[in-house]
Amino acid sequence: AIINWAPDTDTLTGSIVLTSGTLNLPKTLTLGTAVSGAGAINVGVGSTTTTLGAVFPTSTGAITVVTGGGLTLTSSGTLDNVVNIGTLDVGSKTLTLSNTSSIAGTIKGSGGLTVGGGELTWAPVNDDNFSGVVAATVGTVTGTASKFGNGSFNVTTSLKLLGVDEVYGGSSVIGTGLVEFNGTIKHSGSGIATSALNKISASGGLELIGGATLGGLNTQAGVLNVGVHELEFNGAVASSITGTVKGTGTVKTSGSGGLTWNPATFAEFSGGLEVTAGTLTVAKDSNVGSVVSSSTLAIGTKTLTLSG
Repeated sequence: AIINWAPDTDTLTGSIVLTSGTLNLPKTLTLGTAVSGAGAINVGVGSTTTTLGAVFPTSTGAITVVTGGGLTLTSSGTLDNVVNIGTLDVGSKTLTLSNTSSIAGTIKGSGGLTVGGGELTWAPVNDDNFSGVVAATVGTVTGTASKFGNGSFNVTTSLKLLGVDEVYGGSSVIGTGLVEFNGTIKHSGSGIATSALNKISASGGLELIGGATLGGLNTQAGVLNVGVHELEFNGAVASSITGTVKGTGTVKTSGSGGLTWNPATFAEFSGGLEVTAGTLTVAKDSNVGSVVSSSTLAIGTKTLTLSG
């Protein structure tokens, strides 16, 4: 069943219980009626805008901001499952998403989103007027790398970057969580400053198009291409190069976590290694361009052949 809810003024003191079906909101209004149940809600039908202030729906079905429609917040609140293909304007408020949601339309505001469960797919077509914070406290954030251009992300769990030859957009990412480079991601060096051990997925890659600093990185079986740039690890977590490494730039460790050098393939790497704090542990015989050490270089029984 489909219910079109379009009062001139919404002051109903009762409630709407959606056991199934869909509630359409085809009129610009401030929602004043409580909505619960498992049914779906379509917001912004007919290019209208729904405002949420004192009352937020508690229904568990999908709440879709339809194409051409809008959802505006004048108070902070929680929604279960949001699909935004219209315009979501959080204003200065915070919208908590308690279940799997997606931002695929326009997002605006200086407030933010809190991912309280499930996964948030981040793919806005326009975030030019968004300067807020997306906080991944319980749930995770996943999206194409180039879509992370505005706003900032505070990650306690994880943020996964997708795409093929995608340039990371430069949004600030902080927190105790990790960033996973799950596609072939190009990184210019700005933005990512999490304290956890970031990682390259087994089928992924990270290519530098500018010098970059990360708290730490585990390349697993992925591909790290430093190009002509420097990649520095400055955190307290232990980094490791275990996949394929390429480039003529430098891999540097300056944090207490140190770095283990154990690449599966290094035939296309002629750059340098540098350690200024912590320990650089060489776990595999390797050819490198140069080694600079002002801290601890642990070679053990391995051999570093310098070609520079």
